[in-house]
Amino acid sequence: MNFASEDIYDTHAIVLTNSVYEICEKMGMPECELPLLNCAYYLALAPKDNRVYMAQTLMHQDIKEYGNLDVPIHLRNAPTTLMKEAGYGK
Repeated sequence: MNFASEDIYDTHAIVLTNSVYEICEKMGMPECELPLLNCAYYLALAPKDNRVYMAQTLMHQDIKEYGNLDVPIHLRNAPTTLMKEAGYGK
């Protein structure tokens, strides 16, 4: 599951690995060997990309450097007229 979430550019890979994990818990060895092999084959052929992992690393660096920042006004919800006039929600 870790490999599927860090190094694979396919959102279905995480779901697949979790499903195979659950299958292995229910079936046990050696019956779950085929689902494991199918999953390994799928992951081996999947496009590799660690952009999400790298973005997480950068995100942690930003949090460490800048701390907890407020949401910019233009991204905030504007439920009242006053807030809309103040620039909320643009």
